Amino acid sequence: MSKNRTKKIIDYIQEKNVRSTKTLLKKSNLFECSKITIRRELHKLEAMGYLKLKYGSIDILTYEKYNSDKVYDLFDFDKHYETISSEAIELIDEDDSLFVTSGKTMHYFVKKINKPISLLLTNSVEIAFAAINNGYIKKTIIFGGIINKEKRSTYGPMLEDHINEINVDKLFMSCDHYDSDYIYCNDIYESFIIKKMIENAAKKFMLVDYTKVNSRGTIKTCSKDIFEAIITNSI
Repeated sequence: MSKNRTKKIIDYIQEKNVRSTKTLLKKSNLFECSKITIRRELHKLEAMGYLKLKYGSIDILTYEKYNSDKVYDLFDFDKHYETISSEAIELIDEDDSLFVTSGKTMHYFVKKINKPISLLLTNSVEIAFAAINNGYIKKTIIFGGIINKEKRSTYGPMLEDHINEINVDKLFMSCDHYDSDYIYCNDIYESFIIKKMIENAAKKFMLVDYTKVNSRGTIKTCSKDIFEAIITNSI
């Protein structure tokens, strides 16, 4: 996450006295990012204790909190992605075949893989590009289907048929929310694809940053008990 973009969002909320997520989302062009990214950053700011989101409203808790060294350090998400990725890479065996889902954590993980991978399969355009630029990954397949422009990933019956025909050693995935019992996604198509990948992966691993922990989402995707390991970080 860009520190400058986050600061711009915070400053805009403060200076314009924004109290509605709908109002902020209409300004996505101003922040040079998608509405999904703005929502994600609002949730991260909520996890940091800067604001509270409730039924479409934004309640500012404190502006000073943003200026503290501790919270500013939280904006350095590369550090947190590095921690999660390093632990996940330890779970890879040489010449594994992998399913990898979309998401910033997963993108960082794929870029950092430093063991020979025989095959990586994904429905994410960003993950596929990261994989083909990583010399340790011998072959990359991106599943065809309908393209979700905002998520830059594919979905649909063609993709589902492809996944049904492939078995892999391991699935590495992320999610939008994670509580004590379940994993959640905000997109019903993404949730269905993940369920298909789960069925055809011998082992499953979850990579999730701290902003998504202990929160309940809209679409229940699977039980947390199916994973060999859930890798996260703490603030």
